[in-house]
Amino acid sequence: MKSAKVNTSKRITAILSVAAVSILSIGMLTACKKESATEASGIEVSSAEVSAVEESGTEVTGTEEVSFGLKDYEGFYCRTETEQIEDFEVTRIYGYKLNGDGTGVSFGQDVVDFTWNETELHFGDSTETFSMEPGKLTVGNLVYDKITGNFITPNPCEVDTDNIENGIYNVCIDESGITETDGKYTIRTEIYTEETYDIVDINRMAEGDVIYINGQLLPVNSITKTDNGFIEVNGGIENGGSALRPVDESNCYVYCGMDMESSYARRGIAGIAVSDNVKLIDNRDPAEEKVYTGSEAVSALKEIVKDYPMTCYEGMITVENGEIIEIHRIYRP
Repeated sequence: MKSAKVNTSKRITAILSVAAVSILSIGMLTACKKESATEASGIEVSSAEVSAVEESGTEVTGTEEVSFGLKDYEGFYCRTETEQIEDFEVTRIYGYKLNGDGTGVSFGQDVVDFTWNETELHFGDSTETFSMEPGKLTVGNLVYDKITGNFITPNPCEVDTDNIENGIYNVCIDESGITETDGKYTIRTEIYTEETYDIVDINRMAEGDVIYINGQLLPVNSITKTDNGFIEVNGGIENGGSALRPVDESNCYVYCGMDMESSYARRGIAGIAVSDNVKLIDNRDPAEEKVYTGSEAVSALKEIVKDYPMTCYEGMITVENGEIIEIHRIYRP
């Protein structure tokens, strides 16, 4: 009986020894994994951060937990500039929209797409370096603050200017854009579309948001809904703010300027053939509508744009099967 007890004791001791060695080995392997991850990323990790990972039970693999993540910094960053122009003080907002997939949009004098990584903004023909800290983006020596609210932009609208689809487009036409080859007319024109806003985005708009409207960034400080369903931002147009009106048939909102003017986005330049039976409707004088067809329509158009080009606020074309079948000059107060 004594011999049996001794043998059993030895076996238990041996088992405990093997378990201890296994635990030690696992600990060393885990430590190697953590060291390898931090070395590979080139980022220093404090003992407190390592302890936090250990307590959470999260396994550190590669640079997954400790490397730079673009999604950590996505959002809209803007800054305000005020300058004195003669007797007027002009304030403009500039900003950068950073998306977590490495794409972005710059809102300055123009709206420009770019790509970005941990340290650089890549534009078509230039690169700008930046630094990032929580809530702040520094480009050069200019600091942009991240907004706490939502960034509201017009609905996306793609137009293939090399293959214009059937539809109605706002346009800018000047005399040089109207050409004739072998009796067939072509109009080279700038294509615009009306900017529309998602009805949900506008109904959820709140103080602290920023909206891009009528070519400008506008921080939302106040919102007022009028009896006719219009929405005034920051007191409306007459008080330096802006306004939107609902378009029920499209289930959206559009910018509403003075005299109910909408806003338009430039989509590019297109050369479009003119139908032999094209119709020109001239409503420049609301008291007298003039209608021309065929070659007379083209001649009348040339006369209209001879001194002043037709702009996107008054010029519209209807395209069908790759040809302009109607040109409309609308009344503009």
